[in-house]
Amino acid sequence: MAIELTGRRVLAGPIFVSKQQLAGIITVLVYAIGTSGLLFGDFNFFIRSTPFVLVLNFLLIVWTEKSLKVNFFIFLFASFIISMLAEIIGIRTGSVFGTYAYSNLLGIKLMEVPVIIGINWLVLIYGVGNVISLVFRKFKVRSSIALIAGGAFVTTFFDWIMEPAATRLGYWHWVNQTFVPVSNYISWFLLSAILISLYKKHVEGSINYFAIFLLIIQAIFFITLRIFLP
Repeated sequence: MAIELTGRRVLAGPIFVSKQQLAGIITVLVYAIGTSGLLFGDFNFFIRSTPFVLVLNFLLIVWTEKSLKVNFFIFLFASFIISMLAEIIGIRTGSVFGTYAYSNLLGIKLMEVPVIIGINWLVLIYGVGNVISLVFRKFKVRSSIALIAGGAFVTTFFDWIMEPAATRLGYWHWVNQTFVPVSNYISWFLLSAILISLYKKHVEGSINYFAIFLLIIQAIFFITLRIFLP
């Protein structure tokens, strides 16, 4: 069996698989195993594997990106810096998202914020940006404001899906609060709008279908855990 990763397609025996298809297969396997492990297996082992999965997501996004130009990396860098700054200010002051704290499950921290959080922000924004771009292209919507607002709404809705599962998993917890504060969703919308505008300026063009697929798989993952995780 020969595998060649230099081109757009990968040869695995007699079967040709595109980069995006191979990335999709890897993602399904990783999230299927992870979901099963968290629900029925060794919870502590699988929960501590989270940072490695999030790094894998990022690497697959970069690998499947068709146009690895300077603007793409400007978007990645700027999204990481802006989201990390927002998270650090939020953790330190409690005035952005609300009063919350991260556990040690997500790996190395910078000023109390796991570095992987900044990476996860840019992966999420990139996925949402591709979704909104695809939908707007299909329906021939050309409004930049609508694209940014739509992207911010989808990202905030994703957070609403994610929050109950993420807190049960122990990724973070809200301090002296029994529910997610409204300020969290307002700040998510505003920060997402800024990051989606960066996506539009630096990246929007060809669609990365793997990024859309990854976003869907992540949504299914959190919905499943939201329903079934004790």
